[in-house]
Amino acid sequence: MKYTLLGIGPGLPNPTDSLSALVVQTDRGSYLADCGEGTAAKLVKHGFSKDFLDAIVITHYHPDHVGGLFMVIQLLYLEGRTKSLNLFLPEREQEFMSIFPLMYTFEQKFSFRLNVYGMEELNDIHTNVVCYANDHLSGYKEIIERNQYGNEMKAYSLIFQEADKQLAYTSDLRTLEVLKQNFQQTDAIIMDALHPSADEIINYANAYTNKLILTHGISAKLKDWLQHNEGIKAELAVEDKTCEL
Repeated sequence: MKYTLLGIGPGLPNPTDSLSALVVQTDRGSYLADCGEGTAAKLVKHGFSKDFLDAIVITHYHPDHVGGLFMVIQLLYLEGRTKSLNLFLPEREQEFMSIFPLMYTFEQKFSFRLNVYGMEELNDIHTNVVCYANDHLSGYKEIIERNQYGNEMKAYSLIFQEADKQLAYTSDLRTLEVLKQNFQQTDAIIMDALHPSADEIINYANAYTNKLILTHGISAKLKDWLQHNEGIKAELAVEDKTCEL
């Protein structure tokens, strides 16, 4: 299994880091998890061909995780992709897909079939990828209810499997508590280092043996902990680096 972080930046853009996107290559398919702005250019930069991806998985609808999807789809049909592509969305799939014709990106022009699914179908179709609901969007409940928005506050974390190897991707989440039971047996975790508290991440690193790859920004406290604790099983993510489990 190989993975490449195409974007490691936080929700507030900065000049050095691209927005969230992760490519995972397994013996049963290649996946793009999240699709922040600029992902299309990163796919070209790394030489991933038009038929390379088997599925795109969007963990939640924050712009830094989904804003680049429209250009990725445009890239694929302009390149003449012929292989069908599965797209997994966290909620309100048909409403989301209505944005494409609004942008004059008509499915009738595609040279490939785009299959759109809800996240609950992911493991049925790609049996080596499992999703777990997390609490990242729970803080929006009051504003959603008060304004009668249709948002369902669905956000997910993922585990990719190949033989006896497992790679976890937390995406964004408020706390690690909801994932500990399922994630503690994985070989490595690409972990949101900004939203959970530094203490919670440090306590996790001390309690479990997984390798932690910290991404999506980092607090000053967590950065100081990394710098002053040699031999810990945690490291800062490096954008555009391909790693193998």
